[in-house]
Amino acid sequence: MLSTKQLRIFATIAQQGSITKASQILNLTQPAVSASLGMLEKTLQVKLFDRIDRRIVLNSNGEKIYPIVLTLLERINALEQTFADDEEVKGIIKISASTTIGNYILPALMAGFKEKYPKVELLLKIANTAGVIEQIAHYESDIGFIEGNCLHSSINVYPFKTDELILFVKADHPLAINKTVQVDELKKYPFIIREEGSGSRQIFEQKFLPLVNHNINIFLELGSSSAIKSAVKNSNAIGCISCHAYSQNMGFHRLVCHDIQLTRDLFILQNKRQHTPFIVEEWIDWVCQENR
Repeated sequence: MLSTKQLRIFATIAQQGSITKASQILNLTQPAVSASLGMLEKTLQVKLFDRIDRRIVLNSNGEKIYPIVLTLLERINALEQTFADDEEVKGIIKISASTTIGNYILPALMAGFKEKYPKVELLLKIANTAGVIEQIAHYESDIGFIEGNCLHSSINVYPFKTDELILFVKADHPLAINKTVQVDELKKYPFIIREEGSGSRQIFEQKFLPLVNHNINIFLELGSSSAIKSAVKNSNAIGCISCHAYSQNMGFHRLVCHDIQLTRDLFILQNKRQHTPFIVEEWIDWVCQENR
């Protein structure tokens, strides 16, 4: 017979990718966790995990029941809370966000949400767009936010905000004396841009490089907007970052080129197979309302 304990152990192993980590979180011994998993697999008469490079990962059977287990656990938790004295909303929301969104957009939204739901714990992990997609695909986070494209077959994608990438230079750069610049003038200087796999890099390659016939000098590729700003301030290069990252700093000059529009949508990601708890739905509604 299935037990709530078995389901919770199964879900924790799936989330952590490790029996050792699951046992630590659940405050159980590793043999107890392994035995519980074995009993669950025996009851269902299927294997639920494969071992890959020292990690234990869901196989097709495990992926099939994982969202069902999450739904059951949420309903069990709701049942347990029905007659509890404290009726405040509780829970943990695991959020993954690409660099610009995680550093410059979400913190204010998280603070406001925390004011509304003080007993909700918000856990934010920051990676580039490719990393966020992987985390959502492997159930490592409840919700993801990215700046680039996502074509993963198991992920739902929908826009929540519009952003713009800008080109900028240090305040005493030769181009800083101009109110507007021509595309050909930009070719004379090197560029500092985000790394491969970032959403900013995707937009730069899709919308800017064709305008210069893919003929520019990439001086540096860096992993954050802050690093790009620091490098621009100490070189004659042109930087490319989100307007959200640029607006908070002085000592730079934004380049205006009427032939260049580097606008983009920012997206929310959800795993199609993962059940969305009430508190995660509230968080999504909060983000979308605040960005209308």
